[in-house]
Amino acid sequence: MTNMHFEYEEDRIKINGSTACKWGGVQSTDRIKLKAEMFKFRRGDWQLTPLTMHVQDFCSFQFIPGYSWYSAWSQHIAANERKCLNNYGHIYHYKPYVMDNRFDHYANVEGRHKVVIRFEAYDMLNQKRANDICFQVIGEYFKVK
Repeated sequence: MTNMHFEYEEDRIKINGSTACKWGGVQSTDRIKLKAEMFKFRRGDWQLTPLTMHVQDFCSFQFIPGYSWYSAWSQHIAANERKCLNNYGHIYHYKPYVMDNRFDHYANVEGRHKVVIRFEAYDMLNQKRANDICFQVIGEYFKVK
């Protein structure tokens, strides 16, 4: 993410730049599994909430509208550069965009939360690769009146 530029403003982030796929030990033919879990900080500890997501073949859905990552990330990649993130060395150039940090949510999610996102790769024999990608995003939810 060394070529990314983020400009923070109230309730939004301006984003532009490029990123290179650097997931070593993974092949372009591998199936990518996505697991995302939301935790709430309660009484000094992170507690898992019921809000989780599992996608068994992320590459099949990476560039399809309607998924949460599409509006926040993959729709802003030029159409001719749309390859799955398991293509080592591939570069995504982002069209400049603004990500709104206000979310409509059906449940009460006020307070400090984090989302832990893990990508796992599986070879053609369905054997898990050794290297995963794991990151977390921490933030504070509050009700806007």
